Amino acid sequence: MNGFACPRCGDITFVFCAGGERRMASEMKVPFLGSIPIDPQFAEACDKGRAYVYHNSLSSTSRIMADIIQPIAALDAADSELMNKSLSA
Repeated sequence: MNGFACPRCGDITFVFCAGGERRMASEMKVPFLGSIPIDPQFAEACDKGRAYVYHNSLSSTSRIMADIIQPIAALDAADSELMNKSLSA
């Protein structure tokens, strides 16, 4: 988390020091996937039980979340393929 998504225009204003999340990931020896901004619309969607990315697909926060999920989904696909190979052997 490193910024705030304006609920009116969608622009992201950076309110935290840059680089902290990357540094922490590096220190923990885990991949850095991205920074999701604080977004009032995300909180509202959660409160209402609505899928934020589905209902706000054009927002900058949704695009950032989609970019973050891609490498995670690729890992899941690779794991599934590996499991299928081992089951068929």
